[in-house]
Amino acid sequence: ARERVASRGVYLRHSTFEAEGACADLTKLLRRWSSHNLVKAVVIEGVQGAFRCGDRASLYRAAASCDSPIVQLVDGLLLPGGVGLSGRGFRVCGDGAVFVPPLGAAAVEAGVSLDGGAAFACSRTGNYGRAALVSGLPVRGSALKACGLATHVVTDHALQNLAEELADVADQAADSSAARVAIQAHLDDREQASRALLNDEGEAAFLELGDAAFVDGDVDAILERLAK
Repeated sequence: ARERVASRGVYLRHSTFEAEGACADLTKLLRRWSSHNLVKAVVIEGVQGAFRCGDRASLYRAAASCDSPIVQLVDGLLLPGGVGLSGRGFRVCGDGAVFVPPLGAAAVEAGVSLDGGAAFACSRTGNYGRAALVSGLPVRGSALKACGLATHVVTDHALQNLAEELADVADQAADSSAARVAIQAHLDDREQASRALLNDEGEAAFLELGDAAFVDGDVDAILERLAK
């Protein structure tokens, strides 16, 4: 992975995620940043999780143990392989973000496969997370938060300058712990400001699907309801 260090932070090219050995390189970078007391936060933008191969488990462990908060800003596709990148940090999705489930011929052809990061995140939200993983339907907008795939959902417009805003917030913090608290407060404010502009129709429909499909019954009954 190639990093470009500027006064505002470290920037990774999009190709970083697709290159051979990307998981190992990103793991080393996260461990380096975690041990560096000048790194108060890590912000990742773009398509999340287009990893072709590698040890994702080690990458996720490095992300989970990173002292600096990791913030994912997702303005497009959120693939299963990218969900674990934020570790104990934040995953902020624009209202145009889409989670692509690891099911169906189209997903297989595009290289989308089931990943422990997505499975862990979705397992914590009950029926809604299960529906995100097995329904085969894309998850969009506010439904991403209900399924455990996002910590915050904002408008795409709010997402545009968010990386710079978070850089300012982290820069003013005394250390990474203080930066984590300040970043969460800033993201909460941005989400609250976006709430009136978000379309919740898709969320309501998806939550209704999750409740209806997993209300009771064995696996065959659940699959039958999902097929409808």
